[in-house]
Amino acid sequence: MGDQKVARAPVYTFHDGFMRYSGLLQGNLPLRLGRVEATDPRVVERFYKACLGWISYKPLLMWLAGRDDFDSRARRVSGELRYLAPRMERRFYLPFGQVAREFSRFSRRVALDEENYEANLAAWEKLMRAAVVHGRP
Repeated sequence: MGDQKVARAPVYTFHDGFMRYSGLLQGNLPLRLGRVEATDPRVVERFYKACLGWISYKPLLMWLAGRDDFDSRARRVSGELRYLAPRMERRFYLPFGQVAREFSRFSRRVALDEENYEANLAAWEKLMRAAVVHGRP
């Protein structure tokens, strides 16, 4: 790895979704992590929001993995999400039908998202080339 430094860091240093460890930014690391209950309303809502966030990426990832059968795969996933939504809503008391609607919305615009992805990738590559030229790894 050359001159790169690798350090071991506990996961909670980077991911403390509920701000339970307020001393992290001052370097105070807990010796033990507190228990998080899956039924805690904050956990359930965080899970729901994560589902909403990640589902917007799924159509693009499916598209990049194979355009040939994208439509049939997207229909299958959409059907599975519509099937699961009412069950998830009964279990968690949150509007999981929105996850299926978001998947459909992003499936319809997947070609535009691919264009944006390619443009961002090109911009990132240009930035990295400029950084290397100016002596920054």
